Amino acid sequence: MVKIKAMNIKFFKSAVLSTILSLGLSTTNSHAAITDTNLLNSIDTTVLTDGYDGLVKDAGFGLHFNPGNSGAPLAGGLLPIGFKVTGELGFQSLSSNAQSVVKAAGGSDLSMVPFPKVKIQVGIPFGVDLGYQMVSLGDSIKSTGFEARFDVSSFIPLPILDIAARYHTSSGNLTDDLTVKSTGFDVTLGANLPIIKPYLNLGTMTITGTPSAAFIAQYPLLPDVIKEKEFSGSVRTIGVKLTPLPLFCIFAEQSVYEESSMISVGFGIDF
Repeated sequence: MVKIKAMNIKFFKSAVLSTILSLGLSTTNSHAAITDTNLLNSIDTTVLTDGYDGLVKDAGFGLHFNPGNSGAPLAGGLLPIGFKVTGELGFQSLSSNAQSVVKAAGGSDLSMVPFPKVKIQVGIPFGVDLGYQMVSLGDSIKSTGFEARFDVSSFIPLPILDIAARYHTSSGNLTDDLTVKSTGFDVTLGANLPIIKPYLNLGTMTITGTPSAAFIAQYPLLPDVIKEKEFSGSVRTIGVKLTPLPLFCIFAEQSVYEESSMISVGFGIDF
């Protein structure tokens, strides 16, 4: 069995294999199992598909460029530019399909995965913010992301409200077997208050999972399971940004995508 550890999450590589192992097949016969047509016909490929799809969606959601900010522009105030650096830790709950695969692979009842993130964001004139995100979890998961946000309320003033429209994209690898890309558009509605800024973010996101050629070659009889797949769905986030001291900010938020949710907490310098 493949062993899954929370801080060394190589679960994707074992996703299909572990599901086959959960049917009672030994690791020594696992390759024979996936190339033996008669044995394959006895396996419910729906289970394999659900496990594969669930892990792709969860990986894409975990690595996506979450808002981490209210609708207020970074360049507001006396200076024509703004700057923000944030260290963040997100805790993502896995979907039921992903949980079953991880458990079958030896991950016990692992239901939550941590995603440490670093964000660097710059505000420039005309209500535009640009951001860069880095995610690294051991040697298994690495990702980078980009966002561009436009402050709508700079041009359409509304009492005590900040409104921003945002585009974001992230791409990363889970070991050498899978590349996951998340791309989305969303709108943030926040309260423009002095210290406490609650906000609501609503949008759509598309997640694409692309397995490597080497990984596909391991499963020649599963062309409808192990292949590039794309999923789209809505993302909902509710959060709050606190600025208790000058140049210092704290935020906490919860995002939901289909069955999965992520709670994120971040601390940063904002000026």
